[in-house]
Amino acid sequence: MKLRRRGLLLIALAVMLPAAAQADSGFGRFHALVIGNQNYRHLSKLKTPKADAEAVAKVLEEQYGFTVELLLDKTRADILLALAKLRRTMTSEEENLLIYYAGHGYLDEPTGTGYWQPVDAQTDNTVYWIPTDEISRLLKAVRARHVLIVADSCYSGSLLMRDSGARLPAAASRDEWLKRMLAKRSRTALTSGGEEPVADGGGSGHSVFAKALLEVLRENTEILDGDSLFDRIKRPVILNAEQTPLYGDIKMTGHEMGDFLLVPKKLQEGGLKAQPDSKADLSFLQRSGVDKQLQPIEKQHQNVSTKEGEKIEQYIDHGDGTVTDTKSGLMWKRCPEGLSGVNCEEGRTEKYTWDDAVQRFKDVEYAGYADWRLPTIAQLKTLVYCSNGVKDKDYGRCNEGSEEPTINQQAFPNIEANYFWSGSPHADNSDLAWYVHFAYGSSSISNRVNSDAVRLVRGGQ
Repeated sequence: MKLRRRGLLLIALAVMLPAAAQADSGFGRFHALVIGNQNYRHLSKLKTPKADAEAVAKVLEEQYGFTVELLLDKTRADILLALAKLRRTMTSEEENLLIYYAGHGYLDEPTGTGYWQPVDAQTDNTVYWIPTDEISRLLKAVRARHVLIVADSCYSGSLLMRDSGARLPAAASRDEWLKRMLAKRSRTALTSGGEEPVADGGGSGHSVFAKALLEVLRENTEILDGDSLFDRIKRPVILNAEQTPLYGDIKMTGHEMGDFLLVPKKLQEGGLKAQPDSKADLSFLQRSGVDKQLQPIEKQHQNVSTKEGEKIEQYIDHGDGTVTDTKSGLMWKRCPEGLSGVNCEEGRTEKYTWDDAVQRFKDVEYAGYADWRLPTIAQLKTLVYCSNGVKDKDYGRCNEGSEEPTINQQAFPNIEANYFWSGSPHADNSDLAWYVHFAYGSSSISNRVNSDAVRLVRGGQ
């Protein structure tokens, strides 16, 4: 596979909805610029940046309501002029700006400076290169509340202060989490790799990273924050290329722990009740009719509390934080590790590497039993519930339209994490282990160094 020295494909996404719709939406206005550089004059030509840029621009415009300015094969002057325009026009905190760049990129190791390389970039001459510091200065100057840079490039990790990590404490429900993300200023970057080369191609006409990104954006039907977007694309990229995506804050740009939100058109058209600011009542996130993916979470917090011995469909609630599946005979902890309380509303979901989880959760004591452990992949898959049927019998993926998370939400409330480790290693590769993705109900393999949530079980062995 040919390696691509891809710089950030700038998608500064401009959402120019009708004024009335923007005023009602509560999410503010979204602005965009998409740059894909492929046919270089002095550097090696690339294969997929133009196709990547065009496809990403299309899905953002058609599915998420963005008005996109698409720039293909542009020079340093062209890109800087576009950035200068953003600085002049991004004058309100009600703006959202997403920047995506695909093309050559370079890291000057002695100085630690990362560069985007426009189509007129010359070898061994930085005059026509764009330092990523220029992007950081732009992000300081614009007043947009939320800015996301999507960087499909070699050495793009130099933008980041850190990889995905600290976030605001977990909220009691998803809409509370979204309120927090909306209220706080954010300056974040999603990159196709760290300080390393990344693949040009390998994704059926797209880069591996762009293919994963496009699949998530096309299939998504909910309000998607940047951290969740990263969570959904990292595995497909890691498993199909020698690169590791990163997500985190951009250095020295005024990030305040908020996050960028991608909002499908149908959710923007719901008629919202308040504009998002740090003191606003954001009850618009509880509107009816358009945010069905939020309703199961609201329902579970109202109705989950049960009496000891009460049956919840196939599960018996013992009233001590455990339930027994009458079909499999397995006893489960209702809460993922890190959460507690009647409805698992206290604490924050903890994540572990696979090796740490297997060692840490072996013969754990809880509720009077001392034999709690990680479930096998077959046992973990028994928890998947597809309200709209199963699409893939082998991997368990639920059909489109199934409620998320794909699990009985009364027996197992307040699930915010999607990926849960099983205790099953891969039979042929000692670096991999099996997990279940409870956003879709599917099971797959992942590198054991990744960190995922854990739900403990006992019995069945």
